[in-house]
Amino acid sequence: MKRLIRMLIVILPFILPNIIYALSVYNSDGKPHDIQVTSIRSGSQYRTTVWGSSTAYVRCRYGCEIRVMETDDTITVPPETSYATNTVVIDDGTLRRR
Repeated sequence: MKRLIRMLIVILPFILPNIIYALSVYNSDGKPHDIQVTSIRSGSQYRTTVWGSSTAYVRCRYGCEIRVMETDDTITVPPETSYATNTVVIDDGTLRRR
């Protein structure tokens, strides 16, 4: 038991920031969409797929820009946003905040 607690104490600082600053991207239609996430602060980019009727979680600590690759629709999420309650929805290739 002590070993498990020690392991959690060591690992938790690395996992917690990813959970805290995750932004939900929900795909409300039945087809998958490729998205590109660009960090406002560093400019780093990565792409991921949000499958039909599912949710993807993206890191957006310092604000980010999310773009649907098929439709080129873009939404900017500021860094001040409450990440726990903010969700971006993809509906037929267009982005909106929930």
